[in-house]
Amino acid sequence: IGSLSSGGLLTGAAAGCHLGLVFEPALPNGDFVSARKASGNFTLVVRGKAAHAGRNPQAGRSAIDAAAAWIMEVKTFFRDHEELTINMGQISGGTARNVVADLAVIRFNVRCHQREVQTYFEEQLPLINNRIAGEHRVKVELHGEFQAPAKPLTDDVRELFGLLKEAGAAVGLDLNWHASGGVCDGNRLAAGGLPTIDTFGVQGGNIHSTEEYVVPESFVQRAKLVLNFIHMWYQAREKQSG
Repeated sequence: IGSLSSGGLLTGAAAGCHLGLVFEPALPNGDFVSARKASGNFTLVVRGKAAHAGRNPQAGRSAIDAAAAWIMEVKTFFRDHEELTINMGQISGGTARNVVADLAVIRFNVRCHQREVQTYFEEQLPLINNRIAGEHRVKVELHGEFQAPAKPLTDDVRELFGLLKEAGAAVGLDLNWHASGGVCDGNRLAAGGLPTIDTFGVQGGNIHSTEEYVVPESFVQRAKLVLNFIHMWYQAREKQSG
């Protein structure tokens, strides 16, 4: 997710720099990430009305039922947007099995590559919220926003990747790059207009799991790579300015 609190500082600092390098871990095979998705974290709070589930359930309004309907509605409504990923990360609510739940909370993450898709999501979600609130006679509150903008593969970065491939070949590495749904500080540097490569870190895999690992040999390989890349980038810059 990168540095949430200093995101604005990174974006602002990018304007005074020529090149951004971020030591985010490499892909498992050592390749780099080219484009990255935007990412937003949200919390949906559904407030219903409690009642006894046996004596007078009709007097209640289940927040959990409404939350479940909301999840299905969101998944169905946006399913044709293949590049938009919505992960329902946490759901909680209710007090006891014999009580109609008066509260449900959903915490979810949304990611997409294109700004237009992000805007569409932001416009349509409140309409879905209002629809669910009306149908289930509950209150629906949405909190959160997109914390990281998308990092597109620009022409400037394409040129850098060409130079990176040369730098890799010079130290015995055959490098390639692929788009990713992950977010890092490279998103925020790129948002400031700074050409950025953000996977100079060590090679490994299974991140965020108990099986996470790192390839020890890659520490030396990546150090040689970044030194060679900076040297070649500086030479190319001097040649252009001279």
